[in-house]
Amino acid sequence: MKRLCCDSLIWMKKVRSLTVGSLVLACAFVLSACGPSEDKIIQAQAAYRNLINTHNAVVAAHNEIKDNSLDEELTALAGSIPEIESFNLYEMTDAQIDSLIGTMNTMTDSYAGYLKTIGEIKLVEDAKELTPVVLTIKNDTDITFSTLYLYEKDSDPEPLNALESLSGLAPGREIVGLTIYKNAANTPWILSLDDKEILQSEASEDDPEETDDEEGSSEEDPAESEQETGNGNMIELDVSRYNTETMMLTIKKNEETGEFFIE
Repeated sequence: MKRLCCDSLIWMKKVRSLTVGSLVLACAFVLSACGPSEDKIIQAQAAYRNLINTHNAVVAAHNEIKDNSLDEELTALAGSIPEIESFNLYEMTDAQIDSLIGTMNTMTDSYAGYLKTIGEIKLVEDAKELTPVVLTIKNDTDITFSTLYLYEKDSDPEPLNALESLSGLAPGREIVGLTIYKNAANTPWILSLDDKEILQSEASEDDPEETDDEEGSSEEDPAESEQETGNGNMIELDVSRYNTETMMLTIKKNEETGEFFIE
C-alpha cells in the first residue's frame, strides 16, 4: 500500500533559505533597503513551521488507517512542499512573501481538512473491529418470557427470537450460548423481552367471561389489545463492562416500578 513516507520529516532538516535554521541565521544579517522586512521573514518562518507540523501530523494519522483512498491526493499535496522550500526569502519583496505565506496557509488548511477526514475514517475502521462475547442469561424474576431479542442499539436489525424453539424462559431458568459482538466504540446492545403471550394466557384462565367478550369484539384495534395484554421491555446493555469472552447476565425485576433490569 502506498503511504506518505515519514522520510518527509527530513524536510525540516534541509538547509534551505526557508527552513527554521536558515531563517534564524539570516536574521543576524542587516537587510538591504530593497530586501524584505524582518517581520515578513518571521511570518514566513511561522507559516512554514505550521505547514510542516500539520503535514507530519497527517503522515502519522494516515499510517494508522487501512483505507488508501487518500493516497494520491496526499502525495500530490506533499509534492508541492519542495517547491515552497526552493524560494529564497531574501530575494523576494514583502508582497511576494505575502503571496507565499498565503500559499502555505492554503496548503495547511488542506492538510487540516485531510486530518479531519482521516480521523473520521479511523473511527469507522475502529468500529468495525468486533469482539465476540458469549452470554448466559438467567431469569431471576417470577415472569416467564415468551420472546428474547438481542441487537445493537440504533441498528436496523432483523433479530431472531432466541426463545423461538423453546416454550419460554421460565423463572429460575437460563439460556446459554448467545453471542454478541461489541465494537471498539462499545456501542450498547439492547436486550428486548416480551411476556405478552404469557399474560394473554393468564388473562384467559383468570376471567373466562372477559375472554368470551374479547372474542366477540374481533373488530378491536390490535394495537390497543397488545397494549392491554403485552409487556415489552427493552434493557440497554453497557458492553464496555464486558471484558471477558463470557458473561453471566441476570434478569431481575424492580418490585416497586415493575421494570426489569440486568445485574
